[in-house]
This record gives sequence, structure tokens and C-alpha cells, in this order.
Amino acid sequence: MNYKKDISREDLVYFLSQNKKLSHDYFEKECIDSGISLSLTKASVLVPFLDINGEINILLTNRSVHLEDHAGQVSFPGGRIDSSDISPVDTATRESYEEVGIESKNINILGCLDAYQTGTGFRIMPILAMIDHQTEFNINHQEVDSIFFLPLRFLMDSKNHSREIKSFKQGDRSYDYDFNVIQYKDNYIWGATAGMLINLYDVLTSKLK
Repeated sequence: MNYKKDISREDLVYFLSQNKKLSHDYFEKECIDSGISLSLTKASVLVPFLDINGEINILLTNRSVHLEDHAGQVSFPGGRIDSSDISPVDTATRESYEEVGIESKNINILGCLDAYQTGTGFRIMPILAMIDHQTEFNINHQEVDSIFFLPLRFLMDSKNHSREIKSFKQGDRSYDYDFNVIQYKDNYIWGATAGMLINLYDVLTSKLK
């Protein structure tokens, strides 16, 4: 589907709002139902939507090349779920503030996407949120090199989606990895982040039919 019309803030909130308690128990159940192993490292990310001059955009980060996990890749703000986090939502909002300065008072939680399993040993709960009244961002350069905004209109054009195959080596074993790619300007979005964005595209496409 190549959806040419902008999705308004009101429509986005209507399409994505869910009456769900996004708790640790909910995340566990979603993983079990999806066949995702509970032994994988728990993580949560924020999928932040912003209305910029009347157009919905998604905030994404370029991760620092010095990080241990997914260095240099495009990512949503977020991270591992700590034992002290009240819920996956708490993780996503805390990490978003630490990484790029999104204040919790500006975050309107809508719902979540499907639980996502990475090839690097993580299981992720993507939290959908509308960000209001946030005009400046405080980037923590120990974790994030820069941020950019992906127009939702760009994501909703399937011509901007592609798939690639790369070969990886893990010890003595090599394997091919087939993954989603979204190239936006100089930003190469792939792997888990692209996979979650395609999940968002599928959800919105089903609502627009």
C-alpha cells in the first residue's frame, strides 16, 4: 500500500490507542503467545510520534559507536528493563529522558506494538506514544550521537521498504540474515528498528483499509 495522504494527529491517536495495562505480566504473556523465549534479555523502547508543522514524524536516534549493544545503529530511545522499573512503560520513558531528554509530562502513552525478538538476544516491547510540547531535546552523547525525524508519510509508502541479506559469523558458524531496510536520506534503518517500523506500517495499513 502506498498511502499518500498525511495521517493527522487525531487519526493516529484514534488508530493506535489501546485499552491495555502495559505491565510486566502483559509483556510476558505477549512473548509466550508469540513463541519468544523468556530467557532473552528484557528491553523496552519508546516509539515517539511528534506533530511537526502539521505532519506526524517519528523520533529516531543514531546510537553511539562506543556502545556495547547495537553500536552505531538507528534505534528508538529505550533499553534494558531494570528490576526496579515498575513496568515496560517506565523503562521506555526513563530511558527516553536519559538518552534524548523527553520529559515524562510530555508523553501520552497510546499502546504498544507486537513483542519483538532480536537476533542478538533481546526481547523488546515497543511502546507507542504521542509527544506534545517538547520543542528541545537534550542528547546524551555517551549513548546517542544524534537524532532525526522520520516522516510517517515516508514510512507509509511501501516503495520505501526493502529487504537485504547479509552473512554473519558467530564463532565457527556462519549464517545468512534476511532483514528489513528503510533508507531515509543518509539514515540506514535496519534490523529490529526497521522490523518494528514495518509492524507499525502493517497496523496502520489495517486501520486505513
